[in-house]
Amino acid sequence: MKYVKSNSELILNGKKARHENALLARLNEAQHLDCMVAFAKGSALKAFLPPLKKALARGMTARFAVGLSFHLSEPKILRQLFSLRGDGLNLYLSNDRERTFHPKIYSFREGAGSTVFVGSANLTFGGLAENYEASIRSSEPDGHLAAAVAAHFDDLIEREVLVVATSEKISDYALEFNVHDAWRKLARKRAEKITSEDIRDVSWLAFQLDDMKRDKSANGFVAQQSLREQNVDSSRRQIRHLSAVPRPSSASFLPQYEQPAHRHCTN
Repeated sequence: MKYVKSNSELILNGKKARHENALLARLNEAQHLDCMVAFAKGSALKAFLPPLKKALARGMTARFAVGLSFHLSEPKILRQLFSLRGDGLNLYLSNDRERTFHPKIYSFREGAGSTVFVGSANLTFGGLAENYEASIRSSEPDGHLAAAVAAHFDDLIEREVLVVATSEKISDYALEFNVHDAWRKLARKRAEKITSEDIRDVSWLAFQLDDMKRDKSANGFVAQQSLREQNVDSSRRQIRHLSAVPRPSSASFLPQYEQPAHRHCTN
């Protein structure tokens, strides 16, 4: 097996250097970019979008895959990236509702060589500049790591884990995002209220109860409440029956006693 010398470096967000600086430096020279991130937010646009447009204008091509899990990626940046599809950029969206799309990979192909970043930084201002993030930057003269990233990207497309973005898909996602975002903001306000006000204010309990009642399954609040009421009525009848038994023996009493006791403990 032939080993090719590579150059690896740890990239952190700090005062002197950030992911943003390291990534933008590669945009100036790259011929192609494969980017896969779990989340993308509009906060990254100010620093990242102008250099990206400039790189595309000089001939760089790019593929972006953005995760939609947890409805944290913002429609604003999806629309901005989608608008560049005629300039050499293809946008893909995660399509698996059961499993989380969670990579953070920025793979730059530069002639025969490549520079690949793999770590924790999403395409957000926090990920690129502000959060405590860590990534490995690996530069290789033969570009084999970038080729592996590209093959993985292709495989995800083939298996439809990733699908081509369309204006309809982004609009549909935007509706879902707005609903989830509104609930997140409401939950945050209620949490702040609970922790900052007198604990005797139990209005949050009413909200929690209302949320529990929305579960219409057999394990939901309403179904379980009905089951408990039925068990209480059954146990009362059983107790009345036990009280009417004259001088019961242990053999006859225990099975009748254990039946309501078991029902109470399991429900």
